[in-house]
Amino acid sequence: MSNSIIQDEDIKRCFITHQRCGKNGEQLERHHIMNGSLRDFSEQFGLWIWITPEMHRFLHDTGTGALIQKNVLKPLAQMYFEREYSHELWMNKVHKNYV
Repeated sequence: MSNSIIQDEDIKRCFITHQRCGKNGEQLERHHIMNGSLRDFSEQFGLWIWITPEMHRFLHDTGTGALIQKNVLKPLAQMYFEREYSHELWMNKVHKNYV
């Protein structure tokens, strides 16, 4: 399990809502920004964030969540990745430029 390169592990709050935990006290969940076939890549390079379970379902189960994922979180992940590594490595692994 890698550390996130996007969110400081010591500041365990929902990346989107800034809540420390969900409404009912449930734990925060790790959201792998590069999902599907790129989930392992996301884990390996720390492209994940803490979010509430409610926000996690929203991102995965709604059209608006998918737009946030595509237009906000994936470009953000690419920017953080390229700061640590390179654009060339990003394109070699992801094959898509979100920025």
